[in-house]
Amino acid sequence: MEFVGDLVGHSETRYLMAYVNDDTAYFNGTQHFSGELNGQQGEFVILEQGEFKDGIATSQWQIVEGSGTGALKGIVGSGHYRAGHGCSADYQLDYQLNT
Repeated sequence: MEFVGDLVGHSETRYLMAYVNDDTAYFNGTQHFSGELNGQQGEFVILEQGEFKDGIATSQWQIVEGSGTGALKGIVGSGHYRAGHGCSADYQLDYQLNT
């Protein structure tokens, strides 16, 4: 997954999905992000939980405490996104860098 905006970089993402019918699935997964957050270079891991329903994916994120490296060491926070099938996603990440 590629990110642009305040969060610029790439994440390697793994999902486990459970389809309950043709239109609805629930998923959880992890993202290992590598790049920059507001110009600060580093990496961190996000835990993700969400659903895909009626062509829209929504997800809640939680940054794994202690997973930050480089200038992102000490990062904590959470976020979410919403995306249509095959479309780009709009995301929000609320974070704090604890030094």
